[in-house]
Amino acid sequence: MIVIQAINTTWTWKAVGAPLAAKRAATPLACSLPEVTPDTSGRVLRHTVECDEGRDFVPRDAWMWADAFPIGLGQLRVVEHELGVAIERSPVSGSARPLRTAAQLLALDEGQWGRVIQNYSVPMEAVRLYAQVVLNVAVGLSYDPELFVEGEPSRYVDDRADLW
Repeated sequence: MIVIQAINTTWTWKAVGAPLAAKRAATPLACSLPEVTPDTSGRVLRHTVECDEGRDFVPRDAWMWADAFPIGLGQLRVVEHELGVAIERSPVSGSARPLRTAAQLLALDEGQWGRVIQNYSVPMEAVRLYAQVVLNVAVGLSYDPELFVEGEPSRYVDDRADLW
């Protein structure tokens, strides 16, 4: 079973300084997964957690079963790779982040889980929107709702850039 957890944090320049900056900085790197019956048909559990300035960075979550790859999450995407999955970076049009080539950030085999953290900004009509994505991905591990909260990743990539 493959489990993907994406924690998306979004904010504007108003949350760069105190007191909102402290709340933004306290957003989690991992959350408990939903209580679901593990799927054995090959589908992927996709768990999304949103933390945004408009809701004081209080996490809200949702989940779904996904049947196909690739699965895109902002500038990151999860693709099938040999015995497991890979997490790749793919630039998003309009991003103010310095353009970097698409790249495989990490590959995970059966029995591993990894974490990638990435940030970017996107100019909007009236403001610049900033975002951070924490992507936790497990391949072939026993389903445990606390997997990402209590465990340590087999692989970890910090792909954040200076946005200021």
